[in-house]
Amino acid sequence: MTSSDRKNAPAARNAHALSLVARGRVHSLEARLSISTGGLLAVGALVSGILLGVTAIVVASTRKLPDGTTPRDL
Repeated sequence: MTSSDRKNAPAARNAHALSLVARGRVHSLEARLSISTGGLLAVGALVSGILLGVTAIVVASTRKLPDGTTPRDL
C-alpha cells in the first residue's frame, strides 16, 4: 500500500457506491454513484422534510368542513 493509498483509505471507507447497468434491445444505460456518509444523511433529511411537508398539505386539503361551510367562507 502506497502513502497515497493510506491517505485515501479513510475516505473510501466513508463512501457508499452504487453501480447500475441496464441493457435493452436498442439502448443501454450505465450509471455510477458515490456519496459520502454525510451526504447520504443530508439526502435522507431532505427526503424526510419533503414527505412531512406533503403530509401536512394533504391533511389540510382533505379535512372536512362544517356543514354549510364552503372554502370561500374561510
